[in-house]
Amino acid sequence: MGGRHLSELGEGTAGAAGPLAGVRVVECGSLIAGPFCGQLLGDFGAEVIKVEDPAGGDPMRTWGPRKVDGLSLHWPIIARNKKSVTANLREADGQQLLRQLAAVSDILIENFRPGTLERWGLGYEELCAINPRLILVRVSGYGQTGPYALQAGFGSVGEAMGGIRYVTGEPDRAPSRTGISLGDSLAATFAAVGAILALYARDRTGRGQVVDSAIYEAVLALMESVLPEWELAGYQRQRTGSVLPGVSPSNVYPAADGDGVLIGANRDTVFSRLVTARPGRRPAVRHPRGPGSAAGRGGPADLGLDLDPGHRPAARSAGRGGRAGQPDLPDQGHVRRPAVPGAAGHLAPDPRQAGLVPGSGRGAPAVRHPGHGAHPRARARAAQPGDLRQPARHRPGPAGGAAIEGSRVNGEPAPGGVTIVEVSPRDGLQNDPGELSTGQKIELAARAHHAGLRRIEVTSFVSPRAVPKLSDAERVVAGLKERDLAGLSMIGLVVNERGVHRAAAAGVDEINVVVVVSEPFSLRNQGMTVARAMAQLPDLLAAGRAAGLRTTVTVGTAFGCPFRGEIDPAEVRDLAAGIAAAGPDEIALADTIGVAGPTDVTERFAAIQAVLPAATGLRAHFHDTRRTGMANAAAAVAAGVTSLDASLGGIGGCPFAPRATGNIATEDLAYLLGRMKCPTGVSLGRLITGAEWLGESLEHEVPGMLSRAGAFPS
Repeated sequence: MGGRHLSELGEGTAGAAGPLAGVRVVECGSLIAGPFCGQLLGDFGAEVIKVEDPAGGDPMRTWGPRKVDGLSLHWPIIARNKKSVTANLREADGQQLLRQLAAVSDILIENFRPGTLERWGLGYEELCAINPRLILVRVSGYGQTGPYALQAGFGSVGEAMGGIRYVTGEPDRAPSRTGISLGDSLAATFAAVGAILALYARDRTGRGQVVDSAIYEAVLALMESVLPEWELAGYQRQRTGSVLPGVSPSNVYPAADGDGVLIGANRDTVFSRLVTARPGRRPAVRHPRGPGSAAGRGGPADLGLDLDPGHRPAARSAGRGGRAGQPDLPDQGHVRRPAVPGAAGHLAPDPRQAGLVPGSGRGAPAVRHPGHGAHPRARARAAQPGDLRQPARHRPGPAGGAAIEGSRVNGEPAPGGVTIVEVSPRDGLQNDPGELSTGQKIELAARAHHAGLRRIEVTSFVSPRAVPKLSDAERVVAGLKERDLAGLSMIGLVVNERGVHRAAAAGVDEINVVVVVSEPFSLRNQGMTVARAMAQLPDLLAAGRAAGLRTTVTVGTAFGCPFRGEIDPAEVRDLAAGIAAAGPDEIALADTIGVAGPTDVTERFAAIQAVLPAATGLRAHFHDTRRTGMANAAAAVAAGVTSLDASLGGIGGCPFAPRATGNIATEDLAYLLGRMKCPTGVSLGRLITGAEWLGESLEHEVPGMLSRAGAFPS
């Protein structure tokens, strides 16, 4: 593993534009077919992570008949909008790194010879077991099945088998080829279409699939009616040179001055304008030869024309100085459209790139950064299992490169980062007027996981009489375990020993025990005094640790109580000191009714840090009842908090706290932290999509702002 280490890879979506923003693509393979598919997806906003061989990288880095300063002119195009890592997929370490990437990605593209991934233990069945939502895009010469599947596939052979080679060239010569990799690019284009359709299907089914694109089939798809012409009419198309039989004039024609001009006038109305002289001018066509009608002449010969050098037809010249076939970029209209952008990179100044189509609408493609010039192999080191990070922000790196930051796959923050703990399946739903079925609750947690959230409070193990909406706790956990979501840490809220045992038996990964500062609130919320809650706490945490569970204690009403009013920070500090003696892994302060301000947050976290062991994690839980939640979250981060609770869409509240409205919205919090340059490891686009889905499922608009306002830049 070399170059940009997997631990540096992260989210390019929080600030990225494009309809595929929020989609992560892993691109394996080399040369044209696979990488061009990745290029297309990247142009429309997908985050593309390109895996290259450590020995020298993709051969495209040195490809092309001409170079500038020893650098390929093709590489900045096919590698644009991509982040490169290196991994030797022939070895166990490299294969494990690809599994880690597959676990947190949407699409994996490969164009190896069929059977190669299976030989490495990376076939679709193995990858699907890691990530059931993964879409595997496979581009090959002859497809993954059939008599030729295991043969090496090349674009030139695929073009011949698909038929386009046979009909290309002059009638009296051997078949010719175009001067570009047509077959590879066609197969890659169909693969990209298939990938997008698979994403659409996954939204309905929840599962990924295999997209199988073969070069020869992609070429055959362009061959118009050649098959029925042969089967039904016994006609086999032949090479016709530059002429398209039955369609004329549509060709390059010689002019009297020895030059040539391209004319496209094969509709009768256009042809009539071509041959009709304007007032006071000589006819453009002096003596047309051939049949007397324009389009659909039926004969194989094209219409011959002699052109007056003093009167060029209105058709635009396709060439520099009027010579056909040489793109005259400064003078043609497509340079004023997005199809030919300039992109700063390792070749200066402002090299032009082609291929950004279609070029209109809000979903227009873009070059966010060109392909990087140098192969990233110099800074090699061994990879560690926890190195792969979830999507994070992309920021420009040196020399046109990129540096990536984000959060680890197990939900722990990167240095200086914050873990967002998703609580919508528990705290969000327990007090929402809408209803979700057990299956919808499972889907909610799965969507949060898909957005990069790894610590999710999925339910509570309390009496069904107290919180009837969460009476299906065991079924929710079982459903999520069946999904086998990589890296997911399921949290269950408990208030007594019975709850701990239920949570452990169900199979959660963490428990969250609630202890309340306020006596009257503790009696209403938990049916016990604060003293009794503290007395049972050591046994609850010990039972959790014995079951192998991570333990958190949340201090409720840490900022205010609806029955007592203000809470003294010293009370919070003393309670936290008593909790710390029981040895939890993490302590959270909760603004249960949403009354705190940033100064309150700073004051209380400073107070408890003075009495907590340094190893105890700090977490905060804010409600946005009085629209101070986001300011409080920012203050908590500044105070050293590394985990923040939030709820998709901002739904939720406490059923035992009057007028305690929803939690801070996960998508709004992710946007705030992104603007603060604070890594979170989540996909903002997926969070917004998840919040929209949640609102539709609950049949009411959610309070969060980003699902209405959208991200910036959009």
